Amino acid sequence: MVTIGTASIVVSLTMLTGISGRFAQNMLNVSGEYMLLSLFLMMVVSILLGLGLPTLPAYLIQVPIVVSVLVQLGIEPLVAHFFILFIAVMSNITPLIAIVSFAAAGLAGADFNRTSLIAWKLASTAFIIPFMFVYSNELLMIGTVPEIILAFTTGVLGCFALAGVVEGFLFNEKIGKLSRLLCLSSGLA
Repeated sequence: MVTIGTASIVVSLTMLTGISGRFAQNMLNVSGEYMLLSLFLMMVVSILLGLGLPTLPAYLIQVPIVVSVLVQLGIEPLVAHFFILFIAVMSNITPLIAIVSFAAAGLAGADFNRTSLIAWKLASTAFIIPFMFVYSNELLMIGTVPEIILAFTTGVLGCFALAGVVEGFLFNEKIGKLSRLLCLSSGLA
């Protein structure tokens, strides 16, 4: 309750001072309204805003600041909210603060830094999923059934290939540099 109360104070201050509108305009000026660059900048800002906070307060703080920028870029509000929500979840395992990794390291009696880096490595492909939401709205069940099935299938295969790149293993076998490069290109495609 304390973190949600604090988040509501921050949200109220951003709305009253108008900083969210100025922030949105500055981000659009920096990115030159290029969608991918804007999304990357929004991801960085969202992670910084959400560091050290549970998911709900991190999401509530980001809504008035980041969603307005995404909507100005032409992204549907539902997709913009899912983009921010997913990144609010991922800010919990982002190194430096990584509150979830901190709790896991405490329970396991392990080194916090090592646990945090391993958690970030294992979940690194999940940082691409919010971008997939924006470029393929079918992942959020917006579209026809065949489009949704195709988007889901290619999304799962892409995440599988990217996980193979990060881990260096695919189908329980070590993969070489060429296979990693092929997995990277197919996963990003």
